Amino acid sequence: MYARLVAPESFDAATRDACQQITKAMIAFPELVGGTKDRLDTELIKAAQGRLISKIGAEGVYTVGVLPSPEWPNGLGLALKIEDGDDHRARPPAVIEALRQLGVLAAGELSALASYAPITIRNRRGDRVGEARAAFTLEIYRAS
Repeated sequence: MYARLVAPESFDAATRDACQQITKAMIAFPELVGGTKDRLDTELIKAAQGRLISKIGAEGVYTVGVLPSPEWPNGLGLALKIEDGDDHRARPPAVIEALRQLGVLAAGELSALASYAPITIRNRRGDRVGEARAAFTLEIYRAS
């Protein structure tokens, strides 16, 4: 769905216009998408500087739409679901790592998002007891 939102060529003119308005609004006003404080979707949209939109969902869902580019000429949609539903533990590292592996985020953008990945895990006393980091390799298939 997000791939079609950012690259709506297959839709009728009215739907294409609506998709373009939504995408432009999300890029222009990312704080209205996710909020102003410690929100991955807001910070990701800002860091990517107009190349993607993203939105957190309920119960561990996260979606991203990468606008058409030389690397992704038809746009790209990414959706993931973190099984435990936690907003702040596994989801940010997984989203950021997937976008890094897809070549969507460059080094400077990854630096801007460093507070989101890896995530420090603390016990009730505030002691650092571990971290959540992404540990996967995407299998990327491209349509011919």
